[in-house]
Amino acid sequence: MGAISSSFTAQWNELNGHLKEANHFVTLSGILSPIQDHAKAQTLPAAWVFSEAALANQLSDLQTYWSASPLHAVYRMEKVSVEAPDGAVLSAYCFLHKDAKPGTRTALLLNGNCVTAPQMPFRWLLEEAATRSTPCNFVAFDYRTVASSTGSLRRASDLTIDADAMMQFIEEKMETPRENIAIYGWSLGGSVGANAALLQPDSKAPVILERTFSTSSKVVIPGQSAIHQAGQFFLSGTLNSVDWEMDTASPTKRLLNQGRPVLVIHHPLDPIMQKAASLFEAVKDHPSLHSLALGEEGEDAPQPWVNHHLMPLTWYEVEEGRTAASVAADFLLR
Repeated sequence: MGAISSSFTAQWNELNGHLKEANHFVTLSGILSPIQDHAKAQTLPAAWVFSEAALANQLSDLQTYWSASPLHAVYRMEKVSVEAPDGAVLSAYCFLHKDAKPGTRTALLLNGNCVTAPQMPFRWLLEEAATRSTPCNFVAFDYRTVASSTGSLRRASDLTIDADAMMQFIEEKMETPRENIAIYGWSLGGSVGANAALLQPDSKAPVILERTFSTSSKVVIPGQSAIHQAGQFFLSGTLNSVDWEMDTASPTKRLLNQGRPVLVIHHPLDPIMQKAASLFEAVKDHPSLHSLALGEEGEDAPQPWVNHHLMPLTWYEVEEGRTAASVAADFLLR
């Protein structure tokens, strides 16, 4: 595959046009503004936790790693800029497989809420895919307001607009048909990914949703008691009123009903996506679901340095001599 354009502007169309419309409460000022501001800060802390020096170091570390990495022999990295249809400008990195041709599968990688693309949270996936005979390109990017990406973040669905802009770029500039764009979302990215995948109505490309939530209100108030459910109902209504409730379960069920291959990866001891809040708990009974458990209920508590929300999939052996990373890569390249 030759060089790709370093810039691209996505458009509103019949697939994403409904995302232009905000809840009418969002247009109100005053009393709802503090709720919106708090929801935004908690949904995407990557937009404010990193200093300029830290971001510069992340870029430097990426260049240093990439120049010495064996992946350099398999993928060509290109930095691009993609403008969303509402004017947000997204900083992205394309990893182009040396054997890729027009039409080669491309996987869109969707980050968690407190990492940046230069930190390469999906490095393990590129390393795993590089050992396979089937070529696959990868695209990672920063959501609007994160690192060098710019724009206004007013509501949760803006993140879906970002993902759709990247799919338009992949389709038009990387010559991968929309139906052959796979989606891999981790944590927050799982919710963004499930909603973005609905914008590929004819696709049978795989979707992987890793350690993500059913709804954002259940992450804030995990639990299944009557009191928990009452709190979740109230919080969900409040977040919906300002367009900041994120629903992953409903779009995932729609994808499964459409025949889309969906793999949900979960850990019962995930300290962030606790059992009551996890996407797996909400969709586990669907007959078409593919799932991968990274651990078992009742297993010993992890060592203090082990965080089952953050550990890379290479850390988990799920079958004799086979890691979760290998299972995920096989599913992505199916």
